[in-house]
Amino acid sequence: MGEALMALPDLRDDKQSSQHETSSSPDSNDSMEHESSSISFDYVLIAPTSPAAKITESPLTYLNQGQSYQLKMKCSNLNKSVDVYFRSSVKICFFDRRLQHSENELLDDWKREHPTERILDIDERLSYGVNMVSKKPGIIHAFEVLWKCSEEPCLFVQVRCISTEFTPRKHGGEKGVPFRLQIDTFVNLDPLRHLHSAHCQVKVFKLKGADRKNKTDREKMERQKLKTKDLFQPPRDFTSLIEVRNECAWDELYSLPPLQSYDAVAKPPEGSPGEGSLSEPEMAPPKIDPPPPVMILPGTATPAQVNLWLHQQRFKQYSTALANFSGSDLLRMSRDDLMQICGAPDGIRLYNALRPRPPRPIMTLFLCQDSDIYHAVYLEVLTNHELTAKVAQLVNISPSQIAELYLIGPAAIHVIMSDEVVHNLPDSGRFAIDFVKDDTGDRFHVLFKAQVD
Repeated sequence: MGEALMALPDLRDDKQSSQHETSSSPDSNDSMEHESSSISFDYVLIAPTSPAAKITESPLTYLNQGQSYQLKMKCSNLNKSVDVYFRSSVKICFFDRRLQHSENELLDDWKREHPTERILDIDERLSYGVNMVSKKPGIIHAFEVLWKCSEEPCLFVQVRCISTEFTPRKHGGEKGVPFRLQIDTFVNLDPLRHLHSAHCQVKVFKLKGADRKNKTDREKMERQKLKTKDLFQPPRDFTSLIEVRNECAWDELYSLPPLQSYDAVAKPPEGSPGEGSLSEPEMAPPKIDPPPPVMILPGTATPAQVNLWLHQQRFKQYSTALANFSGSDLLRMSRDDLMQICGAPDGIRLYNALRPRPPRPIMTLFLCQDSDIYHAVYLEVLTNHELTAKVAQLVNISPSQIAELYLIGPAAIHVIMSDEVVHNLPDSGRFAIDFVKDDTGDRFHVLFKAQVD
């Protein structure tokens, strides 16, 4: 599997003669093949396996349509003194061989019915540990990530199609087809070389169908006789992807832009001599769309307006599930309701988007001037500059017209209102403020006197 690692120092030494000759030399490739057996990859999908899968069958995992699931990746038995980059393609394909023969036609049919959607997607906002994410518009059932061997990436993946969409009648009354969630990993060298493939069997249901199916399977197993229970696999809280060598084919996506050069993939240990030392590649950060503008959904919104709002706020994957909801329907839903429909991450995000509000201030002060009427001042930052700006705004003058702020201390002493003093003012404190002109007569000193009951 991760064959290039021990061969890289030899490649670095030969850099001066010819990079291209080294990358394709038989000795180098033989060394890679030899080292591949010592490296292992582990992929874990954080979703429970079904208790109703027989021991003679592949483990089966139920997923909810559009819900984000963690997919953890790890490389072990590797010399961590050399930084090697891997490319992993994550894809959804068919588990049944009879459907694999017509896979391209079935995917094209789905794409025509859902022209703006992807079958498999990644939530880049929640994912971490990857250097780059690439999605080709024409490949709707796969994406690719670039990651470093010393990292343990965590991807949040979403499957947008459901298993019954590929049955003859395409409705929920039929037994849905199983999918294969597959990861193919390559070492990011020139030439790219396939290292490892693993997969798991999944079925995808609408809304909370996966949770209901797991519950039904558990109840079914509880009714089984003790003798027959040994015929079924024990359920697990997570799904380990199984390594495969021959039974599933792998694709070469390679949609990421190439690195600057072959030897830029590895970085030698610190203190390595010389002329042949390698530099770590300058990787561009993942391209993440900027957050959409905050738009409040009115309670009078029609289902069509709700659908438009969901698209604008990046919830279009739930537009089908919420197609008949009006604005008032959505606003009445609790946080738990939305988490059941959309899953925990997107449910919380949708709940917050429906009820936008500015962040709470760090400190609130109540100020009065020559009267018993107080004005609330909200401080986002506990600094002298912030308090000066708020006081100036309160009395409609420019902050430059305020020379200094003073707190009236014990024995009527004037304490300069530094950032530290502002930080230690009591929250919800009441103060009477007085404006005193300075010696120039053009600016003011503002005196804060604490009010007590």
